[in-house]
Amino acid sequence: MQIIFIRYGEWENAHINERGKKTMLSVAHKLEKFIHKPNASIIVADIPRAIESAAILSKELQLPEAKRTSELFAEEESGNLPNIEKAASVVLSASEHKNILIVIASREYLELLPNYILEKRNSEKASVQRGEILIVDIETNTLKTL
Repeated sequence: MQIIFIRYGEWENAHINERGKKTMLSVAHKLEKFIHKPNASIIVADIPRAIESAAILSKELQLPEAKRTSELFAEEESGNLPNIEKAASVVLSASEHKNILIVIASREYLELLPNYILEKRNSEKASVQRGEILIVDIETNTLKTL
């Protein structure tokens, strides 16, 4: 079981912009070699830029429409702080009976959630730039970046 974490594409006025669309297409092409198992799905923060990013991946990778959740969006600047325990619960629940789960979320969650799921709660924050992919392998308890 793998959980793939992706930061949504660059955006303006709450929606993904052209540069963000190109980034998500690039991410889709990087993921093609990993999405060979039939039991894959996407879960996404319930905000326009994340939903639009997920739509690009769904189309390019021929996956079902992403499941939306408010539990994967945080914005420290506005005081909307991450609830890592709740988000981890949502992600792990969504990953049940899946070979691959793609998670598209805000930076705040991508910095903390991968190591939290691997139970490395005292680890450094993960660094995720737009277009980068973090892969958590549950079976080997490892984290790698593409």
